[in-house]
Amino acid sequence: MQGLSLPVRTLVVCLAVACVLGAGSGAAAGQAAALILGFAPSPAAVLGSARESPAPRVLALPPGATYALLPAEGPSIRMISSSPAQGHDRSRVPGVLATLGLLLIPADQRIAERLRQPGEGGEADSLTEAINRLGDADLLIPVLVSVCALGGHQQRRTATLSLAALLNAGVITQTTKSLVGRVRPDTRGLDPGRFTGPSMDNNRASFPSGHAANAFAVARVVAARHPEEKWLCYGLATFVAACRVRKHAHYLSDVFVGAAVGIYSADAVLGHASGFPALRF
Repeated sequence: MQGLSLPVRTLVVCLAVACVLGAGSGAAAGQAAALILGFAPSPAAVLGSARESPAPRVLALPPGATYALLPAEGPSIRMISSSPAQGHDRSRVPGVLATLGLLLIPADQRIAERLRQPGEGGEADSLTEAINRLGDADLLIPVLVSVCALGGHQQRRTATLSLAALLNAGVITQTTKSLVGRVRPDTRGLDPGRFTGPSMDNNRASFPSGHAANAFAVARVVAARHPEEKWLCYGLATFVAACRVRKHAHYLSDVFVGAAVGIYSADAVLGHASGFPALRF
């Protein structure tokens, strides 16, 4: 960077900031920054050296890899490559969802009352209960372990990353639940919706929703690994979150923040996917 002019260094910094903020394609911005750093000499010098340089070697890269070949001194070639997992960009979705959830807290009680039907005691129907189970860690973990035991390499890798995302989400949600101690909307004898402070009581474990966090953590991983299934994944996760509100186990703000935790947890795992081997049991 010391050998670059001030305008070029400014452009490099802007590109780096754009990558961090998710403005545009992270892979394209990374290649542009690499080209700027690699072609520090003037354009005329670069064109002159290109005429004298031998043809670049053809390098075999993993399928789906993003790469840039840059001329260097002599016949050697510098290569910048990133696997699809390493190129995973963390989005701003978790921050947006968490912010919306916090803004909904003052309206939680009114929304819960409107969703509660006259004469309804808070019991969910069979369909709601079945969908609700899709966010239950007691179901998700055995299913993912079974995939690790019986699936192919790609399936085992997806299941491994999903398990890691579930672990992340579980630690965040359970820690937050025990610290804030929010009373669930279907709890009698207590002040529903109140934040009571540190508590290990399940009736005070409304915020955030663990089911929503689990569902969105797995959905995020599977959607990233299998983009053709993303609508199904996010659709099921959204149904799980809606069922938690429909069942009066959580307020709307609880599931918004839970979804944010799940997506954030999955993004943290996908950003370091190369460090996770495919488990086999």
